[in-house]
Parts: sequence; structure tokens; C-alpha cells
Amino acid sequence: MSKVTFHVSDEKHAQVAGSQKEFLEGLAKRIESGEALTSRMEQTFAAGAIRAFAASIPMGPKRKQGPAPKFCHGSEALVYAVGRANGLTHGQALERIADRVGVSEQAVEKAIKKYRPGAFDMVGIPDPGNQ
Repeated sequence: MSKVTFHVSDEKHAQVAGSQKEFLEGLAKRIESGEALTSRMEQTFAAGAIRAFAASIPMGPKRKQGPAPKFCHGSEALVYAVGRANGLTHGQALERIADRVGVSEQAVEKAIKKYRPGAFDMVGIPDPGNQ
């Protein structure tokens, strides 16, 4: 599907945007006052706005932005190896560490990568890989 681009002057754009804002503000006032939405267009706009808002609600908390907190990569590799030895999957072990230290699972995976062989040697089992 190709995208169609419309080019309008700045004045026309401002006029259209103003009309849209005015329509939506009026619609919001009517909803707040309890007035019925009788126009199919008004009902569609209201339902679409509610659906868009619902879709924007995150299903879980966002991870912290910015630099990752410092944690001992070797120690966490050992925690990972012990978790795997106790039956956790790769994803479960990473998730537990990520939640505890407050970083993404990908950050944990990258941080412990070079320490995994030694950690599994210490635990006394072969590295089962990422299954």
C-alpha cells in the first residue's frame, strides 16, 4: 500500500488543524455533559480515541532509561548458572536477574556472556546454551 502525501500551505494546515481541534473539543464537552452522540462520525471518533488511548497503556512497567546500573557481571553469571542448574530456562534466569538489578534482559545477557563458561565450570555442569 503506497502512502499519499498532501502538500498544503502553512495557512491551510493551521486552518484544518484548528477545525479539527474545535470539533474534538466540542465532542469532548458533549460527552462530559452527558449529551448523546447521535452522529455516526462523532461515535466513530469517540470510540477511536478511546481505543487509541487503551492501546497506549503499557502492559508492564518500563525499564529505567539511561546508563545501566553497575552490577558485577561475573557474580550475575554465577547466579545465572545456578538458576539453570536448578531447572530455569534461559529466559527465566535472565528475567529474574534483570528484575533484581533493574536492567533489560538483553543487558544482562550481554554482560554475563564472557563469564558464562567459568560460571558453569564452578557450578559443575555444562552450559546448556540458550534453550
